Amino acid sequence: VEKMSNFIKRLILTVVSIPVLLFSLFWPQNTHILIIIIYGIIGSFLGSYEISTLIYRKGINIRRYFLPVINTFIYIFAYFYANNFFKLQSFKQSIVLFFSILCGLVSFIYARDIIKKDLSRAIEKISYTIFGILYIGLPSFLIPFILNIDLNPKNSVPIFFNIESHGTIAGSFFAISLE
Repeated sequence: VEKMSNFIKRLILTVVSIPVLLFSLFWPQNTHILIIIIYGIIGSFLGSYEISTLIYRKGINIRRYFLPVINTFIYIFAYFYANNFFKLQSFKQSIVLFFSILCGLVSFIYARDIIKKDLSRAIEKISYTIFGILYIGLPSFLIPFILNIDLNPKNSVPIFFNIESHGTIAGSFFAISLE
């Protein structure tokens, strides 16, 4: 069996993922929560893994699964917060606690390099990790909120203005227009 080229792999992935994405965005979200969660987890994990692989090929020795796990964690937290699972919105410090844990994790992972006094390598690794978090993790954090945008929210999320606590069709159209 011949190896498929990257183009063929990406073409097959695109042909499969675009219809699944459109289906998941325009079907009522409260009826297929599991599909949205799985699709978001797969998207953030694979995107982060690709970024990690590119960084690793450049010669920067970062842990290849650290960035995908962090960005997947970001997506899951954002989805749970945007849809008010476990009453996260009523706990006012949940966002601050989440970002504190995230910063602590990144600091803990690279503390070994800092302690070994290899500061230039540590700063380089941390900057690439922060780039990966901003490039994949930030959109992963915002997508659940974008899907919930509504012009007249009845049950708005505390940290955003026009965000409903369940999916809306306007949010689906807005998410499609951003892609």
